[in-house]
Amino acid sequence: MHEVRDARKLDKALRLDASEIAWCGAFVGMIIATALPNEAMPANSLGSRNWLKFGHSIEAPQIGAVAAFWRGAKSGWPGHVGTVVGHDKTHLHILGGNQSNRVSISRVSKDRLLGYRWPRTYTPPTGTLALSTISASVTTNEA
Repeated sequence: MHEVRDARKLDKALRLDASEIAWCGAFVGMIIATALPNEAMPANSLGSRNWLKFGHSIEAPQIGAVAAFWRGAKSGWPGHVGTVVGHDKTHLHILGGNQSNRVSISRVSKDRLLGYRWPRTYTPPTGTLALSTISASVTTNEA
């Protein structure tokens, strides 16, 4: 009987509560792993700021670039990550997971950007991404 109780306790400890997981990093990881199976992934891809170690840095937004953001405080650990699908003067248009607890396109302030990353196994685009408009909500807290 003791072994059964311990197994139940372990099973309960290993269960993940989706409401407690910032799954934006998992969503970006799924996109990259599906599209570029030979691309190296960052350690602990659930941590949105860990995506700043992915691929290589690029200076300006490009369609498909991974964008990492701070959340709460720039110097803190919380953040958000998604892929760029467009931008306007003040916001990036981000395809991401855990945006209002769903996969969606949201507008995220450029002031929150920590950096853009591009896969090493894919040729980076050239040129400047034109400004665009989108009918999407502005997000400030993706948790």
